[in-house]
Amino acid sequence: MALFVRQENSRTELQERLATELQEKLKQERSSIEYEKPVNSIEHDTSESRNLGAIVVMITAVVILGIAYLLLSR
Repeated sequence: MALFVRQENSRTELQERLATELQEKLKQERSSIEYEKPVNSIEHDTSESRNLGAIVVMITAVVILGIAYLLLSR
């Protein structure tokens, strides 16, 4: 097991100074950062198929009904 040494200040003076400088830089960068949505090249030349699911269901239903009709008509 490890022994824990009680420390009043876990950061040194240099660490504190670096942490404050990095936080200030981060605050300055956040104000200047503007998000631009990248262009998705995959979806650029494709068309949207809203009714494709309904069409697939209809075709599947017709095929199943046709097979059932052929099997039951004998």
